[in-house]
Amino acid sequence: MKGKAGVLCAVLAGSVLLLSGCSFTGTMKDLVDDTAEVSSSETGALQTAEGTKVDALPIDVSLERPVFREELVSTQNVQLGAETVLQTEATVSGGGSVTYQWYSNNVASNGGGTLLKDATSPTYVADTSKGGKTFYYVVATNTQDGRMNLATSPVYEVTVWEDMYWQQNAELGAYQYMSRVDGKYPSLVSMTIDGKEYSFDANGFAIMEDGSYLDVQTGEAVATPTPEPTPAPTATPEPTPEPETEDAGDTE
Repeated sequence: MKGKAGVLCAVLAGSVLLLSGCSFTGTMKDLVDDTAEVSSSETGALQTAEGTKVDALPIDVSLERPVFREELVSTQNVQLGAETVLQTEATVSGGGSVTYQWYSNNVASNGGGTLLKDATSPTYVADTSKGGKTFYYVVATNTQDGRMNLATSPVYEVTVWEDMYWQQNAELGAYQYMSRVDGKYPSLVSMTIDGKEYSFDANGFAIMEDGSYLDVQTGEAVATPTPEPTPAPTATPEPTPEPETEDAGDTE
């Protein structure tokens, strides 16, 4: 199978089997997730590690590739346990059938990820049960007349924040959403916290639409501290001149 222009790709139960990114050249081993070994024969037949044979379809680059109509938000910052739905849709105009397969990754790459079992719809509910950063992508497959072509989405980053609290800056009065774990905070992002939407500047301070600092307690702008009045300078009194005395040597 090496060196052939038509790389074979396994299809099982109507969905692509273990595709791992947008590079579709090389051997079948290069195309499958490393958690499920497959083997091939000269006829292109494939089998899983358990020995179950599956049919194979050739990738035909002349077949229309699916086009993603809606791009996901590239980054999402969420609270621990918050429901986070990734949603996209890919279409073809030539009458083919589009299927999906989602993957997760621990690096910002849309290849070499871990196949997510049963994640074969345009939407995927991300796991937010523990803190940390996870990258996701989806492979869309157009199948038609015994052929297939593929498209891979960009990478989508989901950061789950845990053990957080609001900390007020004593000098500015502004608030940061801090982690007790490592002291980090979201910045230059928007985030829903306890049902409310917040935006953060580059320094991690919660801000309003006009850029002023947000008082998270009142929902209003942070009150500007009234400066202490500067005392007026005290006039320095003119020194009293010394009285003049006569020179004793001039007395006759």
